[in-house]
Amino acid sequence: MFLRFGIDLGKMKRDIRGLHRLQINLRHHSVDINGTSEAVEKAVVEINGVIDHLREMQNCEHIENEEHQCAICFMEIEDGEMYRLESCGHPFCKTCIVPQLESAVGNSDFPLSCCKEGCDELWSWKDISKLSLQSGMTINNLVNRATSSYISRNVNEYKYCTSPECPSVYRVTKMVNEFSCGECGARICTACHTQYHDGLSCDNMKELKEDTSGIVIWLRKDPHNRKLCPGCGLPIEKASGCDHMECTKCRRHFCWVCLAHFGSSGECYGHLRSEHGGYGGGY
Repeated sequence: MFLRFGIDLGKMKRDIRGLHRLQINLRHHSVDINGTSEAVEKAVVEINGVIDHLREMQNCEHIENEEHQCAICFMEIEDGEMYRLESCGHPFCKTCIVPQLESAVGNSDFPLSCCKEGCDELWSWKDISKLSLQSGMTINNLVNRATSSYISRNVNEYKYCTSPECPSVYRVTKMVNEFSCGECGARICTACHTQYHDGLSCDNMKELKEDTSGIVIWLRKDPHNRKLCPGCGLPIEKASGCDHMECTKCRRHFCWVCLAHFGSSGECYGHLRSEHGGYGGGY
């Protein structure tokens, strides 16, 4: 199809009037056609002609084609040694194209594209999976290399888990958000890439790290709304709501007024009513 009608099937569009849309879906190996009924019928005839021609070629001992030169070594391709890329159809010697894949994987040079002059079509997954079998490399190694290459080129969008040797990847966010690693169990803030700091902003966390007495300073700046969990010591900042609190780390329920802690929310609410005359916060 590409060799006869061009990469975008432009020749067919020009030859058949009334075609509004003509597009090849490489993933599903199908052609999407939209246009007048007459134009669609003509396009189907042309496509069936290509299919019939390919079937005839498969029955021939030697495939005759106007293009037998390898785009890498520029030598004539020997019978049985030709490999055509799925996306563009350009031919290569198998002994040339397989080392290109191995070199790209070894150097993490992705994405892979056709190296014929003037063509930048990307390799399809079908090309990669077929040729990787001939090279002896594992798909797992290839995927890891490709992932590493992609992340290194998009460091503002993706990061590896901060645990050493952990292969997990998370998406970077501007606001505080928790990434819970399914591989190693680490809890990471996707905004500042440190241990997740529930109840603290990234600036607060940075301040605490830079100053050993930072936690004390942070608490003193707003003692009414900043306290430590009485169960585990986690720094917590209250933004609004009643005086019943539940720690996200140790799951203890506690009273924000006096820091008495309980095993259930019911016990805490009972304490607020009996000891403080209400739930606080306007409730």
